[in-house]
Amino acid sequence: MISSRLMPNPAIGVQLYTVRDACQADFLGTLQAVSEIGYPAVEGFWSLFGHPPAAVRRELERLGLVMPSAHVDLDTLESRLDQAIETWGELGCRTLVCPWVNEETRAGDGAWDRLADRLDLIGARLRSHGLRFAYHNHDFELADGKDRLAAMLGRVPAEHLALELDVFWADHAGFDPATYLRDRAGRVLLVHLKDGRHQPLAHLPLGDGDLDLAPILAAALETGVEALYVEQDTCDGDPFDALRGSADFLRRNALLA
Repeated sequence: MISSRLMPNPAIGVQLYTVRDACQADFLGTLQAVSEIGYPAVEGFWSLFGHPPAAVRRELERLGLVMPSAHVDLDTLESRLDQAIETWGELGCRTLVCPWVNEETRAGDGAWDRLADRLDLIGARLRSHGLRFAYHNHDFELADGKDRLAAMLGRVPAEHLALELDVFWADHAGFDPATYLRDRAGRVLLVHLKDGRHQPLAHLPLGDGDLDLAPILAAALETGVEALYVEQDTCDGDPFDALRGSADFLRRNALLA
């Protein structure tokens, strides 16, 4: 069992991408379903599915949910940042996260330096509004043993760019997530908790896959990560059943009531 006394508990939540189809069909009902499973936090992604921010805020308040952060695509961050700040800020998000970059953006010599400079500009603008900025990794940032995340973090001031570490994709690329967390203590603001198999690739509820989650969770608590979000990219069955399985794992480890 992970000791919850190592650091003040971070927010424990769900990245709503896990239940994206349900969000599309009934966004407010999906928030209620996540709350009923027992998660106290959610991380937004991309859209409010036609609902005005004020209505979503009221629903979050009614359910006792918090939304500390949200994923916002790079195009929106660069071309419609004021709109994103207004939308997600009204929901209480303190941090906006760049969730992914396409192959064109990361291709060619100097691509990661150019991306870092673009992220730096976004982070500076967010900071001027009292918000933080983070980047969420997949495995391609760490492919072939090259740590492109560290290179970006080294190029951009800490006050302009933090990291949301996806522990499964880091592990999949051959990097130890617990060590990564400790080596970048203070720079990893958020964590995506994700489990699965590497060969063949599959995403599974926490505790059912290849990752040794105990040292990862200990490192996250020790380094003061602000939020731990369960995310499952794909589910063979009902994604809500997968979230229940992950919630059971977190309860066994004293991280969820």
